[in-house]
Amino acid sequence: MGRHRATSDIARPVLSADLTTNRERRRCGHEGSANGATIACGVVAAISVLAALPMLMGNADVIPESLKTSTIVDKKGKLKAMDPDLLVHLARSLGHEVFIFVTAIAASVANNRCALLAKFLTIGMLLSAGWHHAWGNKNEAIGQAVFATVFGYFGFISSGLALPSTKWGKHAIACTLEACLMGAVAVGLLSGSAEALPPALKPLNLGAVQSMGKDLGLAALCVLAGALDNNAATLCKFLPVGIMVSVWSHAMMDDMQGAKLNSCFALGFAILGFGFAAPETGKKAQ
Repeated sequence: MGRHRATSDIARPVLSADLTTNRERRRCGHEGSANGATIACGVVAAISVLAALPMLMGNADVIPESLKTSTIVDKKGKLKAMDPDLLVHLARSLGHEVFIFVTAIAASVANNRCALLAKFLTIGMLLSAGWHHAWGNKNEAIGQAVFATVFGYFGFISSGLALPSTKWGKHAIACTLEACLMGAVAVGLLSGSAEALPPALKPLNLGAVQSMGKDLGLAALCVLAGALDNNAATLCKFLPVGIMVSVWSHAMMDDMQGAKLNSCFALGFAILGFGFAAPETGKKAQ
């Protein structure tokens, strides 16, 4: 009996296959890091929606002061304050962009597919921090830098550099095209061009135009991450909610053309998400 116990206490030799499996788990983020990335993304989504809701109601308190100036100079050579109606339109527009950003993150959080999203948000938040710094928004720049640091840890250090094996089904293709379209508009806005904006927003100053491009670009990164991480089927269910909020925002500024266009996008994603709801399988980044 003692001999049997002694034999059972002998440690089993560690095989190379065991080391490979453990290494793969660490590299792909299966040992707790995925939960960390998911929690970080969930926290940022919660903070963002708390900022988006007042803006959707027309409250511009969370918008930096540098973005609230007019393009008109007074007699003393100083820029006048932005017209109140224009400020409300700006707040609602930024609010619906942030809300789309939140819905895209929520889709990844729902399926615990946030390792790739954390990588993308690291880059996005760093660029956002640099933009805020350039416009003198010190507090916002620090906040974005902190978010970038957190996402960088969970996205690159804990989860490793593993990338997903994307399955290119109809959901992934639609979400990728949407992300590319959003990204193209964001680049134009970041360059200072207001051509893509509805008439009610064309009088905005350069900083306000660029801020809309920045937020739209962050949302595009989240949509692209969801598509590449085989989460597009779920994303197609979440995106119609965010896009319909933008429909309401466009309608409130009498931009019915933009409202109709976004309604078509929302309907298309709803049909894909709920009418063709077969899950797209594939190895996820986490």
